[in-house]
Amino acid sequence: MLNTVAKAQKNKTDDQGTKERLLQTALRMFAESGFDAVSIRDLTSAAEANLGAIGYHFGSKDDLIKAVFDRLAIPVNERRLAQLDAYERTLKEKGPSVESVVRALIEPAVRFAKDKESDGVYYSRILDIAYTMRPAVFTEMMRAQYDEIARRFIHALAQALPELPRDEVVWRYTFTIGAMLHILDDADHADRVKTFSKGRSDSNNPDEIIEKLVPYVVGGITTPVTLTQSAKSRTKPRRVPKR
Repeated sequence: MLNTVAKAQKNKTDDQGTKERLLQTALRMFAESGFDAVSIRDLTSAAEANLGAIGYHFGSKDDLIKAVFDRLAIPVNERRLAQLDAYERTLKEKGPSVESVVRALIEPAVRFAKDKESDGVYYSRILDIAYTMRPAVFTEMMRAQYDEIARRFIHALAQALPELPRDEVVWRYTFTIGAMLHILDDADHADRVKTFSKGRSDSNNPDEIIEKLVPYVVGGITTPVTLTQSAKSRTKPRRVPKR
């Protein structure tokens, strides 16, 4: 009986080890080559697993892609919500703060992406590939991991900026995500910040990114909407009077 229990426990441990090895291998290979270029055979061979291991542990390659996406998105979004919850608990006492909302959105993602000791090193690259290549499962993954986050932060920004139409808040939230993803990707590819600053600035430094990006975003989000409204009014078709 003891041998049977010990054997079952060993098999369970081996299964968990194989699943984790497949996940780590997929993170690395997808980040390096994209989703389509990496086959199931490539993954299992690199992870030293049998060909049926992905089906056994995940169900399909698409399910493995979802697991990779979850591995990267969940810790960031949990930290974002924790910071946003902490901010919202202070609202009655301190009042709304656009900077606090923006920092709760940006800081967890930047720190995770620049943490060389965690899976975060793959964060910006996987998101970049997902946005660019648009795998079939991408829309579902985005809805599952980011729709509720987006609603929470858009609502928090709208509360802090009641003078802005909600549609304008949605635009500015979306631009914020774009700016953040772009700078997270810089050090891994073109390294333009370091090049153009002649080495004085570094887009691999999370503290520097946060302290530069947060005020930049706050400035954009809090810009009065009057210019946008006047631009819209200039593009409206002129009414032709009835004769």
